[in-house]
Amino acid sequence: MAQLSNNTIINKDKYQAGIAFNLSVKHELNDILRLQNGWELVLDSNSQYIIVRGNSTETDPEALFNECYEMIQRGLDLLSINGKGDISIQDVVDDYTIWWKDKNKQILRIVRVSDFTMGSSTEITIIDSNGNKSKGNKVTPTKYHESLRYYRLSQITDDLFDSFRNMYLSFELLLSLQTVRRRGEKEGDWLKRALNEFKQLQQISHLLKPLNANVVDKFYKQIYVDVRCCLFHAKEGKRRLLPQNLDDRKKVGESLDILTQVVLMLASKLLHTNRENSVITNIGFSHMIDNALNDSKILLSNSDKALSMVETLSDSIHKESFSFRSSFSKNLSIPGLRFVSASIDPSKIMNVDTINRFALQIEEELFSVHQISKGLTLENIDELQFKLGYRLDNKNLPKRRFKY
Repeated sequence: MAQLSNNTIINKDKYQAGIAFNLSVKHELNDILRLQNGWELVLDSNSQYIIVRGNSTETDPEALFNECYEMIQRGLDLLSINGKGDISIQDVVDDYTIWWKDKNKQILRIVRVSDFTMGSSTEITIIDSNGNKSKGNKVTPTKYHESLRYYRLSQITDDLFDSFRNMYLSFELLLSLQTVRRRGEKEGDWLKRALNEFKQLQQISHLLKPLNANVVDKFYKQIYVDVRCCLFHAKEGKRRLLPQNLDDRKKVGESLDILTQVVLMLASKLLHTNRENSVITNIGFSHMIDNALNDSKILLSNSDKALSMVETLSDSIHKESFSFRSSFSKNLSIPGLRFVSASIDPSKIMNVDTINRFALQIEEELFSVHQISKGLTLENIDELQFKLGYRLDNKNLPKRRFKY
């Protein structure tokens, strides 16, 4: 039986599919919660993982991910309403282990995404004919307005839906500073009139759908009707957006990105904000990392030693590890997120019976190191896969990542 953190995840007779996520908080529960369709939610107070396991015949890992994720969320909802514990998971799409059976092959995949937090800044110095230096024209001080409070709250929350709510309130307050709502005017009529007066809105037209429609109509439908109204209200039989639902999160996240740009444009116009906007481009990031990832290896170790930033390949942990080839994955990679992938038959892994650590080696250097809490054993597994992602994170940009 394959085990993760001392909990059975694969048993040929009972469990052939499932997923493990990281917990965001420690709990005291030790229980197995039985869910619909034969799924089991495993809760172990000594483990940092929450596991859902079952006998699903689903062979598409993306569809299996969605099914398992929803089962976990429903299980956690039941635990909360029954007073057994308020538990959440974190790094859902960035850090998980998933397993499934495809025909007669039992496959286990480890997915990890690491951030490259980067930033840049610019400063213009003007030198006159006499050699005197100056910083150019003086910057107009930012005016204070209470809309900035909502903006700040949207940036410090870890909840995506809360961030959108506060960002929308910041937007609404700024827009009403530009265009006062008339007495008796319906909210939708005021919103469209105010947006028509905000000429800079045209700058984000390409981000809204359909592309050939009027930008005000697109914003009203996509941001106000489809997200704001569905997020601020929840009634049975009416359209609503459900927290932690993957499709709804995607919709809200995309709309938040657009809304944030509008808020920043409004704040710049009305309050003279002075935000620095230097960034590293997705193309620039790809040039930095893609070729390096193509010349790489995965290193496996049974050492449970704590991770350190100063580790090198000359350390005994890595000298004694088992290594095998990995390569850059064009199919998995998207702009700003680049992946390396690898797979191996576990029977070929030598001298590592329990995987407590894995690392990525690029050329002759140790690039990243990852830990599996209390280890992973590989009994009954026919193929072990790794998908390791490296994501560009521009520190100068507004918040885009939130907890689950």
